Parts: sequence; C-alpha cells; structure tokens
Amino acid sequence: MEQKMTVLATPTQPAAIQPEPAMGSEFKPEMTAIVSAVKSGPDLQDSLQSAFTTFNRISNQLTTSYHELEQRVGELQSALAETDRERISQHSARELLADRLDVIVSAIPVGFILLDGRGVVVKANSLARTLLSDDILHTKWIDVINQCFSRQPPDGHELLLKSGRLVSVVTQSLNSEPGQIIVIADQTETRVLQNKLNHSRKLSDMGRMTASLAHQIRTPLSTAILYADHLASPQLEEARRLKYANKLKQRLQHLEQQVRDMLIFSKSGVVLKDNLSLGQIMSVIQAQAEDVKIQRQCQIDFADSIPAGSVRCNVELLTSAFSNLFENASEACRDAGIQAHILLRLKKPENGLIEFLVSDNGPGLSAEAEQVTEPFFTTKATGTGLGLSIVRAVVEAHGGTFDISNRPEGGACAQINLPVEQCNNASQGAFQ
Repeated sequence: MEQKMTVLATPTQPAAIQPEPAMGSEFKPEMTAIVSAVKSGPDLQDSLQSAFTTFNRISNQLTTSYHELEQRVGELQSALAETDRERISQHSARELLADRLDVIVSAIPVGFILLDGRGVVVKANSLARTLLSDDILHTKWIDVINQCFSRQPPDGHELLLKSGRLVSVVTQSLNSEPGQIIVIADQTETRVLQNKLNHSRKLSDMGRMTASLAHQIRTPLSTAILYADHLASPQLEEARRLKYANKLKQRLQHLEQQVRDMLIFSKSGVVLKDNLSLGQIMSVIQAQAEDVKIQRQCQIDFADSIPAGSVRCNVELLTSAFSNLFENASEACRDAGIQAHILLRLKKPENGLIEFLVSDNGPGLSAEAEQVTEPFFTTKATGTGLGLSIVRAVVEAHGGTFDISNRPEGGACAQINLPVEQCNNASQGAFQ
C-alpha cells in the first residue's frame, strides 16, 4: 500500500528550531539519506534495500564506536586503578619511613624535640622527656625553659638543668615550614670524665714538676738564707741591712710565686665564686699590675673603653693569669734588651664571649711557639716553664680559650676569650 509523506512546515511559515541532539548527530546525514532514498526512489523495494544497506553501515559504525568507547573506558579504569595502587604504595612507604624515623629518633643518644610555629612542643623522644619532664608535650618551649633549666650560669658553654645535669642545646629551624628542631645532649658524664682525665694528667705532670721545683726552690732559698745570715750580723751597716732586706724579700717573693704556680697547676677544680663586671675585673688587674711594673721596671697601659658585661670567675686566679702574662712579656723584652711596653685592651663581646688582648713590643715568639703553653716548656735557663700553661689552665677552667701569636708589626699578642653575660648599658667607660 502506497503511503504519502507530508512536510509539516509551509513555505510561508519557517520550521521551528530544534535543539541539536546530544548523541548520534554525526549520523544525521546518513539518516537523511535513508529518508530521501525511501521518499524519492522509483521502486519501493530498491529504495528499501538501499535504506537497509545504509542502516547496516550506520549500525556497524555505531557498534565500532561503542567498542572503541568501551575500550577507552577500560583503559581509563586501568589507569585509575594503577594511580590508586601507586597512591596506596606511596602512602604505605611514607608510613614506613615515618615509623623508621620514629625508631631512629627514639634510639639516638640525644634528646630530640620538635616545635611547631607557635613554639609548642609537638614531639619529644624518650631521652628528652627523661632529661626535662614527662609532661613537656603540648607545652610552650619557653615554659619548659622556666620549668626545667636553672638560672645559675654553668662552668663553660653547657646549660645547667634544675636536676643538676649539664646539657648542650642545638637548635635548627625547619626550612619549608614554621617550627624548630631542638637537640639536647647530656654532657654530665663527659664533663666528669674530662675532669678526671685532666686531673690524671696534672698528677702525671706533678712528678715532672717536683724535680724542676727542687732546683728552682733550692737556689732562691739558699740565697734567702745567706741574706738572713748577713742581716743577723750586729756590725752590719744600715745601708747594707736595707739592701739585704730587699734582696731577701725578692727571693721570698720568688719562692711564693713558684709555690703559687704549683698550687694553681695542681688544682683539679676551680670554683667560680665571683660575678664581676668587666670594669671591676679590669680594676683588680690594674692594681695587680702595679706590683709587676715596680718589680720588672716595665710600662703597662690599659685601654679606657670597657664594654658592658659581667663574668663569672675566680678573681684571684684570673688576676694571677694576667700577672703571668705581664711578667712573661716583660721578661721577653728584657732578654732582648728592650724597654717593655705592654697594653691590655678589650674587644666588644661577640657570640657570648669577651676577648682580652695583651700585646707587647718584644721580639715575639720563636719557631717553637706552638709549645709555649705546654707545661714545663721553657727557653730560659731558669724557671719551671709553667707560666703560660698556668694561664691556659686558668682560662679553660673559666670555660674560655687562650692563644698567643706574633703581631705583624712586631711583638706578641695573647688572646683570652671568656664567657660574658651581657648588660643593658652600652659601655662602662673607665675602670669602675
């Protein structure tokens, strides 16, 4: 039965605009061709055959596109699954690394503390909690300092805990994020062992010192006895009596210096009982230098400008060390036939240290300069060789360092660095 197809749009009325299909739009020309074949073919059977052929071709294309789409979806699902596996693997690796780091941090022989950007303790290993407190987690570090650290300055660069233990503290900021790492090392046993080792060395050196002192004491003692015998003579003139009395005093002072050096060198520990400003220390050193100036007939000057700050010290031992430096410099100048001119000045404190500089106009140090601070080393015909080793021992007992070297313009310069506590005042001016 023949059917007729009519068009819904009239020439005077435009067809309504239809939205573009979401799928299959690429097959619209083929569908139009099917309709045209059915509509315009002279023979209905040929038209249908052509339409079915076109339809089969379109169907095959749809099937192929579906398989391609299905394959693409499978590939995307495989890629997604691989990504998930990698993410899970990376997460597991990070967890494993974190666990290993926790084991390492717990096993290292130092205290480990991690602060966040607010300065709050977010992690602490067992040793840190043992040294400080079990409840330091989630506590501000400033509160931990006030709770666990002593305000009493220790002997040296270590910090003293309220428990009595000595620790060293190293801090490191986190580069990529706010926060800080704090490493605390217990130095108590190390300090005890170091003190024992130093004491053993000093005891060993005492044996060598005994033989040296036997000769050094015998000579001035014999001379002192001779002067005393002269003083006992009733026929001695007053002028000679005064001369012998001065000679006797000089010999006895020499004996006193020998014994004092021996006692300082043999001490196993030094108590830093004084806390003096730099101005006070310089005043004591200046008073002590007056005796050296009179005895050695030398000039000793002091720089007027004194930085602000205070030093925990044993003032008797410290001034004795500077007296040794003055005497050593004056003797070196005298042996070279030079009128000694010695200058003591201070440099502005840096990194918690104050530097004392004692310079002279002497001949400087010889090629054997590296040994001048060793016990019993001397280039003189007399003397125990303890002078500069006494200086080093006293300075190190104060937690400082000692060095001596030649100056480019001539003479030698001794450098003493001591821990200093900063004050608010910019300068203390002249001696106080």
